[in-house]
Amino acid sequence: MFLKPQPGVDVPDVERGGLLPADGREVIPSTYWQRRIDDGDVTEVKPADTPTAPVSTTTTTSKK
Repeated sequence: MFLKPQPGVDVPDVERGGLLPADGREVIPSTYWQRRIDDGDVTEVKPADTPTAPVSTTTTTSKK
């Protein structure tokens, strides 16, 4: 799941140490993260889409 802290809330990141980044990150679901969601400290969000390479529409044919 991808979690993002609420604005102005510092959320300890027990998996990596330090704080959960303000732009969020993918975390392994656990009771710890579920408590953070239930307490309103974090929000589960869809991660930002990363640009993908364009799909080629050309086809190749082999000559015999």
